[in-house]
Amino acid sequence: MSDVIQFFLKMAAGFDERAVEPPYLVQFGIERARLSDARKKAEGLVTQLYKHRNFKNGSHAAQFSIADAVLANGHTDQRIQQMLALLIVHLATDSQQKLDTIAAGADKVGYVMSLSDNSLRAMEQTDGTDEDFESVASGMLAEGNSPFKFKFVALSSAIS
Repeated sequence: MSDVIQFFLKMAAGFDERAVEPPYLVQFGIERARLSDARKKAEGLVTQLYKHRNFKNGSHAAQFSIADAVLANGHTDQRIQQMLALLIVHLATDSQQKLDTIAAGADKVGYVMSLSDNSLRAMEQTDGTDEDFESVASGMLAEGNSPFKFKFVALSSAIS
């Protein structure tokens, strides 16, 4: 088990949610001993986001904010990457099962994003252009919904 947990956010290539190799939209490491501190910072950010909209819960706020940032190419901005890192930490540790997975030795955790079923259905009604996708995604975000689904992935070098 590594002393550093690698976190990542990846956009699925096509429909393959199983592909977890680079390139990543965001990638960073946190020492296991500092994970609790990172979780506290993440909770502070998620609490602030949660107050600004009528989200179902903190994880919904985090997913929505990640989707919004990625669609605006914010993941290429160093300051936004820091915010995304905290949101990824929140999502990767928002349940006891995920925490247990990390405690059991996962040393690479993160999310693979792909188009949500609602996005795919909406895109079927268009010509499928980039402009159509931007319109569908903007409409979904305006309604408080993410155009992406997020799949949690945990890997361990001990079993890889």
